Amino acid sequence: MYFSTYPNPATHQISVQGLEGDEARFTLFNITGQFVACRFVRQGNDYVADISTLPTGEYFIKVISNREAYSARFMKQ
Repeated sequence: MYFSTYPNPATHQISVQGLEGDEARFTLFNITGQFVACRFVRQGNDYVADISTLPTGEYFIKVISNREAYSARFMKQ
C-alpha cells in the first residue's frame, strides 16, 4: 500500500492520504524518538492532525492500518 503525507514541510496541519480501510492508528514521534501527543481525525478520504503547537523540527508518523505498519517523515516549520 502507498500513502502520503502533505504538505511537507507543514506549519499548521498534516494530512495523510491513501490509507485503505476505515480504521487506522497513528503514533507521532520527534527526531529523538519521543512520543508526541497528536490526534488524527478522518476528513473525507484523509486523516488530518493539527500540528500548530508542535515545535519546529523533524517528525515521524507510524501508521497501523489493515494489520500492516507504515511510516513517514515530515518537517514542521
